Amino acid sequence: MKSLLISDGHLTSTNSSGRTDNLLKTSRKKLEFIFKKAQKEKAIILQAGDMTNTPRDFVLLFWLIKLFKKYKPNMYCVGGQHDSYHRSNKPSIQKILQSFGYIKILNEEPVMQKFAEIYGSSFGEDIPIPKSKLDLNILVCHANISDRAIYPGHEYSDAENFLKKHNYDLVLCGDVHNHFVKSYQGRLCVNTGPVLRRSIAESHLSPCYFLYDSESRALDKGEIPHKDSFDVEEIARESSLDKMVDRFSKAIRTDHVEEVDAIELLEHLIKKNSSKISKSTLNAIDEIRSEK
Repeated sequence: MKSLLISDGHLTSTNSSGRTDNLLKTSRKKLEFIFKKAQKEKAIILQAGDMTNTPRDFVLLFWLIKLFKKYKPNMYCVGGQHDSYHRSNKPSIQKILQSFGYIKILNEEPVMQKFAEIYGSSFGEDIPIPKSKLDLNILVCHANISDRAIYPGHEYSDAENFLKKHNYDLVLCGDVHNHFVKSYQGRLCVNTGPVLRRSIAESHLSPCYFLYDSESRALDKGEIPHKDSFDVEEIARESSLDKMVDRFSKAIRTDHVEEVDAIELLEHLIKKNSSKISKSTLNAIDEIRSEK
């Protein structure tokens, strides 16, 4: 049995700042590539939550249904924060796709697939204990697992320690937007990173998938076609802001807070982003300036 593995999707019909392409079109192309690849490899698809960026993007849903009807993938998912409204019963893309029979939601009751049993843990759920005596147990989860911190102060579950604690042969995790493969005693914990990079902060990540062979235990990485459709000026603005925030963060951890000029920071932000700031906000900032 082959499994095509993807972590967070974050597919969307809504464009974001910093991207110059049409994200609906990009989302469709990426998902169609994944479906075609799974079809060619005769593989099931395992997806680790946050398949879409919002739970009720019905423009995107229209195209998702068309693609699912066309390719009929055998797809298993778990739920992420972006897949539902705080676990409410409101209609969501994931619930609708499940009700149509296009996807199956994994949980603590294993799904049998030839040589393996597949378990699931959606966001906030406990990690199930494998019940199977088979040689291969697979877990798909949406949890804060990583091989490293991806931002200052990031508290996470270490991937290798997770393998030591939970007796799974393969763990596909989502939630943390980070690409990694960690191994412990021949068992694997993997994250492909996001399929769709909405944020400039993710521009260094290359969208990919893993193909896992249950018989040979081989894991192969493949690239999901993509273009670096990021606004260079927006990247420069983000970089400048990051430096200012870093400067401020370092300063407040010392005894030299007086050296940080908050007004100077505000004025710089206004200059760089005046077209994006509301009139009421600008008026409030002017009042602060006048009191300086």
